[in-house]
Amino acid sequence: MRKRQIPTITSLALALVAAVSPMAAQAKVKGPFVPVTEWFAHDLKLGCINTNADRIPCPLTVDDNFRLYKSSDSETALVIIEYLPDATGNAGATAGAVVKLSPATGTWQIVKRAYDLGGQEPEHVKFDRDSVSLVLKTFRPTDGRCCPSGHKTIKIPIS
Repeated sequence: MRKRQIPTITSLALALVAAVSPMAAQAKVKGPFVPVTEWFAHDLKLGCINTNADRIPCPLTVDDNFRLYKSSDSETALVIIEYLPDATGNAGATAGAVVKLSPATGTWQIVKRAYDLGGQEPEHVKFDRDSVSLVLKTFRPTDGRCCPSGHKTIKIPIS
C-alpha cells in the first residue's frame, strides 16, 4: 500500500484560459489534466444537460473544480472533478478519472473513468497496486444542502 498524498487543488480557470486563449499554444494544459479535460468536455455520460433537459457535453466553467492526487511514485494519478451538470446550479456532481503516465510516450492516459461518485470533497486518497480508494462527504437525510455530514468510501479499480 502506498503512502497517502496531499492533494494539489488546481483551478479550472487556468485550464479554460489555456483552452480558449489566442495564446493557447504557449499556455497549454499539462500533465494528468490533458486527457481528463478532453474526456470531461466530450462524454455525454457525465450527465450535463441544457435548459431543455437534453444531454450535452459538459462545458468547462470557472465553477468546476479539478483536484489532483498523485501516487507516491507519481506514475498514477486520480483527478476528481466537482461540477454543475445543469445551468440552474441547484445540484453538483462529482466524477473522477484514474490516469497513468506512459513511460514509452511520456503522456498521461485515462485507465479508468468513474461517473457520478455521489459525494464531494474527497479525502483520505490511497493508491494500491490495483485500485484507488477515497472517502467522500455525503448528505444524510437530515443535513441541510450546505453541509454534508456523512461519509462514504469509494474504491476505483485501476485495471
